[in-house]
This record gives sequence, C-alpha cells and structure tokens, in this order.
Amino acid sequence: MLIQKLESNSSSLSTTQDPISEYQKDAKAKLEGKHVIILNRSVNYLEWKSSILADAHLIQAKDILIKRETVPSTTVPLNIELWNQKNELLYTRIFQSLNTTVRDSLGPLNEDAYLAVTIWKNLT
Repeated sequence: MLIQKLESNSSSLSTTQDPISEYQKDAKAKLEGKHVIILNRSVNYLEWKSSILADAHLIQAKDILIKRETVPSTTVPLNIELWNQKNELLYTRIFQSLNTTVRDSLGPLNEDAYLAVTIWKNLT
C-alpha cells in the first residue's frame, strides 16, 4: 500500500515536472542564439523595448509585460510553476540587457523587483 502511494506520488511529480523541463529547454534554445540588445539610456530605447517584447513573445511570456502580471492568473500548480519559470527567464533577459549605468539607476532591488513586470515598469 505504501509503495503504491509512493509510486503514485512519484509519477504525478514527474508528469508535473516534464512540461516545466520542456518549457525551460525550449525557451532557452529559442533565446540562446538571439542577439541581446543592450539598453544604453535613451539612445536605443525603442529598439531595446521591441527586442524585449519579441523575446517575451518567443518564450510565451509576453502577457507578463503587456498585462503587467505580478502573479499567475491561475491556481493550477503546474501553471503557477510555468508562470514562475517564464517570469524568471524574462526577468533575467531584461536584467542582462541593461548596461551598467541603467542597472545602477534602478537602485537596490527589493523582493518585488525580481518580478519581470516590476523592472519593466521602472524602465518603460
């Protein structure tokens, strides 16, 4: 009985993790060869903004920026985890696209700043 329960829990975990792993692998592959436009103050702002929105679209995370999502719009655990992965990847992409001067202008990052939409709002 206990073994069956453990096997059941194990298989439900693996089916939950598979879509997440697949998403991570796919999203990273899509961004890997893509040139990152570095934001250099207002000199190339429109080009940078378009590039970030295109990257967000590639990784299926554009709603986070467009709808200014700070939390997942679902309570389904798998979808919450996928949203968290999208947010983390998008946040990283945005942060890496900032030159030092722009990064420093954001000031110290608090817990909310680790949301892609928070850093996006500060820059757009």
